[in-house]
Amino acid sequence: DAVFKCVVSPADVKLVWRLNDKQIALKERAVTSSHGLCHILCINNCLVSDGGRVTADAEGLISEAELQVQEQQVLFTK
Repeated sequence: DAVFKCVVSPADVKLVWRLNDKQIALKERAVTSSHGLCHILCINNCLVSDGGRVTADAEGLISEAELQVQEQQVLFTK
């Protein structure tokens, strides 16, 4: 899972989360919440294809982070 947090003021600012410049579709794997000034994006069960630039756009003020997802190592046993 990947969790991103962004603190904005005032608390009622409209915040939009994007991944690689596309608005994140809030489905089973992507969930947002806010607690006062703190806005949270959680991407559950990350896939390699989820990697890229995550942005939080608070009415034109932008904060960025990079999401890097590595494939799970495969362990072979005899």
